[in-house]
Amino acid sequence: MGNQSTTTGKNRAPSDGRSLLREQDLRADADSYDLDADSASDPCAALFLAGARAGDLRYLERREFPRESDRLHRLESLGEVELSWRLDQRHQAVVRPGRGILALLTVGRGDGVAVVAARTADAAEAGAAALAQRLREEPGEPEDLEVCFWTGGGNVWRDRRRIEAPALAEVAANYPVAVRARFEELASMDEPGGGSLILWHGPPGTGKSHALRALGREWRGWCSLHYVTDPEVFLGSGTSYLMQIVRERADDGDDGRPWQLIALEDAGELMAADARSETGQALSRLLNLTDGCSARACGRSSS
Repeated sequence: MGNQSTTTGKNRAPSDGRSLLREQDLRADADSYDLDADSASDPCAALFLAGARAGDLRYLERREFPRESDRLHRLESLGEVELSWRLDQRHQAVVRPGRGILALLTVGRGDGVAVVAARTADAAEAGAAALAQRLREEPGEPEDLEVCFWTGGGNVWRDRRRIEAPALAEVAANYPVAVRARFEELASMDEPGGGSLILWHGPPGTGKSHALRALGREWRGWCSLHYVTDPEVFLGSGTSYLMQIVRERADDGDDGRPWQLIALEDAGELMAADARSETGQALSRLLNLTDGCSARACGRSSS
């Protein structure tokens, strides 16, 4: 954004320890489009601009930086938190790192932005650079699990992001004894066994998704998790979609992990007795993928 001046309003700067939310007569309408578009009607952006105006912070500096986590951890260590707004894939916050400086922080979808308002150009530039450097290097929380979400159709689209994943000990007690024993046996593996295809089935709400996240967390040292949201397209559109996921490990790195766990959402329909002939062909492709050399190429698949 460079060095720019903001308009000076009549509001006085809030005293130390007093919240901008209480000081400003702020009106902001926010809907999902506004939030996704990072528009000025976003409450965090509106509060940031109001605070800059109230504090007579005339110089703004913007820095972009790469970032894996889509959460702002330990915000209080950055300064006084005025507002924190978390969405599914984005986290935005307004903080005051020090006297005479205000920051608008946004992270998500693999990158981040720090916008700093200050009374001098040098202070704004130094503050933005320091925040960008610090947030670039900040590690994720221990319970975070990196997952690649895939969607096919006209073009194959990948969204790599971190999600919260429970520890096995936290969820094991939620399952019947027999299921728990098999689950713990599976989670304790440090490489694939004889079978390459796992079918998890059960009514909605029985904990399949939590078990998958816990399994991904247990295996993350040697296996990356890939989640396919449209299995009928994945298995029914030829081999291009399928092979793009299989090649992911070789192309840009699952950090040296030799195996992939490919999870197919609602794949039980592929095995129903009344499945259409096209679906039957998709099931055959799935079985071929997890057999012999194909299984060695893509690792363990889960549906």
